[in-house]
Amino acid sequence: ESRLVMGAVRDAFHSLLMHHKHPWFCLNLKLDPELLDVNVHPRKLEVRFVNNQDVFRSVRGALNHALEKTMLAPIFEKVSGNTEKTSVPFQEKPAQMVGQFGVQQSAFLESPKMNGHLKSINSFETSASPYIQEDLPSRSTAPQRSFAPVKGLADTGFEDRIFTIGDMRLRPMAQVSLSYIVCESEEGMVLIDQHAAHERVRYDRLMNALEASQTELQPLLVPLEVDLGIEGVQTLKEHQKELLEMGFEIEGFGGTSVLLRSVPAGLEKRNPEKLLLELLADIKKDAPKNLREYVLTFAACRGAVKFGDALSMREIHGLMADMENTPRCDHCPHGRPSMLSFSFDKLESLFKRRNF
Repeated sequence: ESRLVMGAVRDAFHSLLMHHKHPWFCLNLKLDPELLDVNVHPRKLEVRFVNNQDVFRSVRGALNHALEKTMLAPIFEKVSGNTEKTSVPFQEKPAQMVGQFGVQQSAFLESPKMNGHLKSINSFETSASPYIQEDLPSRSTAPQRSFAPVKGLADTGFEDRIFTIGDMRLRPMAQVSLSYIVCESEEGMVLIDQHAAHERVRYDRLMNALEASQTELQPLLVPLEVDLGIEGVQTLKEHQKELLEMGFEIEGFGGTSVLLRSVPAGLEKRNPEKLLLELLADIKKDAPKNLREYVLTFAACRGAVKFGDALSMREIHGLMADMENTPRCDHCPHGRPSMLSFSFDKLESLFKRRNF
């Protein structure tokens, strides 16, 4: 084994794995034997390299390149005799306007429990109802499905768009339970966790700004007086320089009180006083080894769209456009998946239509 190589792998998988999770890997390294020392362990259980930094950078770089091109989000698909992926191309034929939002209104959707929990902008059309068919056809003979833009929707100013995220082309269809975005892909259905996805976008943006020494500060209109308590003041004194680099501009105000003048961009409307108290308490409790990374993740999480936040279709489009330009957007910075993909075969198997 090589601790150097293992460290390079862990570094490459940084923010893609949950805490205490570790990647399985198999690497094929080709190098001059003279650059390798196999005699550092009496039982030949460990090897060392002559130029550790070159090896570390090469392994990490190769893995970063591979991971940026690979979607790691879970994919649920039915494994059958046919190994070819089933796909249905996006249809260009306009569908008919069925209801106000492009779906038939029902007592279920209009009930107080569901009101506001489903926003949809497209219709689902088939040439015949699947519920009255005696023999369920295979996909090759099934009626063509249409997810085309609803006729008349252009009058509302809405723009129908398809986004390329990783190796998938996605069309957003709806927001469900004010928490998840439902998308159509050419191979099935994709669910996006809106908080996890936006958290990754913010994390990447904050990280790039920090590395370029261009952290975005958001000055508060009125500085906030915050009483940190004795432990909070001590924690602040130990880490004030790092907090300033991340966008928290804080100055003493006498005793255990401070003035909070600015926060990282995106946090100004998230109760800055409470956020500062929570951050200092978390730092005191967790004693993170990498404080900058810890604060970065904290700021990305607290400033992201939350579960329960209603998103307009324009805002959904904005989020997905950001995801297009964000590497590894299929996982949040804590390593949780932000996307789940269900193939048509898997959906049909779950509904007992075929392959079950």
